[in-house]
Amino acid sequence: MVNRKTKPGDSLMLLLFVLLLALTAGSSPAAEPKPAAQSDVLRRMETRIIEEVNDVRRKHGRPELTENQTLAAVARDYSRRMLRKEFFSHTGPSGSTVADRIQAAGLTFRRVGENLAMTANVDRPAEGLTADWMESPPHRKNILEGKYTQTGVGVWKEKDHYYFTQIFLRPMDAE
Repeated sequence: MVNRKTKPGDSLMLLLFVLLLALTAGSSPAAEPKPAAQSDVLRRMETRIIEEVNDVRRKHGRPELTENQTLAAVARDYSRRMLRKEFFSHTGPSGSTVADRIQAAGLTFRRVGENLAMTANVDRPAEGLTADWMESPPHRKNILEGKYTQTGVGVWKEKDHYYFTQIFLRPMDAE
């Protein structure tokens, strides 16, 4: 048995150490927070996509969508996961759908939709994205759906690859 004399403050240091261990023991590397925009450039890209979609909606007599930051965080996280896990689908590797992802974020809805895109080796990756979506019937339908009232766009970039997710939503409390 080792016997040592303690100094004033040793008990406090031990208590702080035990509290630190307790706090970090429950954290998991898999439980990452929703990612924030990686840069001002990408945030401006997200904003520009919303502006372009709203321009198209106005031209077609549809109301503008309001930006929802929770939707943007979910969209950004999904773009990041697709890029890092090397898949591109509306269904996640575990079978999750956009509805599942929205509910996991604590939102309720009457209607939800999602547009995806990815690019690589492109100088201006978001340029023309809305026009491309308008050429695709399912993407066009989401953009022009008059019942949607909110949107969130998430762009994720690594190296020269960009992944885009736009979520469209009509909240449960909307008439």
